[in-house]
Amino acid sequence: MVLGVLFDFMIALSLTILIECAVVFLFGFREKNVFLAVAIINLITNPLLNYFILVVRSLNLFQVNIFVLLILELVVVLAEWRMLLYSVSGSSKELLILSFSMNMCSFLSGLVLFTLF
Repeated sequence: MVLGVLFDFMIALSLTILIECAVVFLFGFREKNVFLAVAIINLITNPLLNYFILVVRSLNLFQVNIFVLLILELVVVLAEWRMLLYSVSGSSKELLILSFSMNMCSFLSGLVLFTLF
């Protein structure tokens, strides 16, 4: 069971980094440090989010439904935006839109992929 959960965490993290870096590319960023920053930021936020969800579900603290997931994603968007402000050149508004777009794409991709498989 532990290996299965760890494997799922690694798949989610890998897909998140891949998808969010693709979004960064589509936004016109080409500098390696931007892709590195996005990867490092996701190495922080993705495991924290997934571990939080795992603990809440394991302890049956409350129901993790789409509403809860959207609130958690909003927290991640804001946290990643703040980290992007410190690590990437760009306006605050541009980086907030980037953070929202990256997380929306990875969230929707995760919903589709993990619902299908």
